[in-house]
Amino acid sequence: MFVFLGDLEGDSEPPPLATDLPPGFDEPNRRVQPFRRVVNA
Repeated sequence: MFVFLGDLEGDSEPPPLATDLPPGFDEPNRRVQPFRRVVNA
């Protein structure tokens, strides 16, 4: 599972993989959207 503890803890710095994820990663359902993108890819 893609669980970015740094982001969940309130870290203002986005995870390194954020560059490879869709723009919607910053949305509240970022924990769901990335999964769909990866599975469908």
